[in-house]
Amino acid sequence: MVGCLPVLSRPENAPHFCGAYLFWRPMLRLLAGALIAAATFSQAGSALAGEPVVHTVQPGESLFAIGLQYGVSWLKISRLNRLSSDRIRAGQSLYIPLVGPIAARSAIPAAAPPYNGISYTVRTGDTLGHIAQSMGSSISDLMRLNQLPNGDRIYPGQVLRTTLEDVSLDADAPGARRILISISEQRLSTFAGEKLLRKWPVSTGLKGRETIPGTFSVQNKIPSAYASQWNLQMPNWLGIYWAGTAENGIHALPILSNGERLWGGVLGSRASYGCIVLGVREAEALYNWAEVGTPVTITP
Repeated sequence: MVGCLPVLSRPENAPHFCGAYLFWRPMLRLLAGALIAAATFSQAGSALAGEPVVHTVQPGESLFAIGLQYGVSWLKISRLNRLSSDRIRAGQSLYIPLVGPIAARSAIPAAAPPYNGISYTVRTGDTLGHIAQSMGSSISDLMRLNQLPNGDRIYPGQVLRTTLEDVSLDADAPGARRILISISEQRLSTFAGEKLLRKWPVSTGLKGRETIPGTFSVQNKIPSAYASQWNLQMPNWLGIYWAGTAENGIHALPILSNGERLWGGVLGSRASYGCIVLGVREAEALYNWAEVGTPVTITP
């Protein structure tokens, strides 16, 4: 086993008195040094191959929300940090078990690709997690895009590239407006006549709370609807159909009572309680473009 020192037996012809092993002691020291060096090299190589990111817990954050931000299970974060419960405190440092390109950093960073998106200037009090939530993005996406050298650490005045792209919908495009949602693809498409305007990732209902396929239309528009059962705000609400006593609709990433947004890092996979969840800017664009009565088709 690497790092464990073997026990050398005494030679059969070695005298039985103190000092008889003076010849063997230097040999033991040399062997111990070699094994320790090998273990250190192995550990260093492992760290470089999959170095975890350090996240500083912000006030109001939960382990579950942090996991969503990074796109990893909160259970993996808990195991990596040897937490005895899911309770964490502001200021606590947590290792995040990221995998892929962000964990295998090169000594010489690759040249950044041309950037034509929207930038964000960091303000005092900002954290990468809060910026990611407000942008409908994830911490790992922002770290990759900006090639941040110190994990999630940022500073006021720093200009960050974001994953934001132009999401506007052409209000002057000719043809009848309609919305198509594919549950299997986890995508929402907007059309003017037969012309595809935009196609965005969404999150539909989880197993047991599935989004219902069918042909519907926008029933109502509410700037910010409230889900009393889960104490959630659902911005840019477009009501689609009724499921029992509750209405399901299209809306932006929901907001918890502490101001955190849910599901920012999981768009493109099922996550909701039946609604169709869009990114923040996409939901706003759709809300401004769609009208009451706009047809909505949901396919399996």
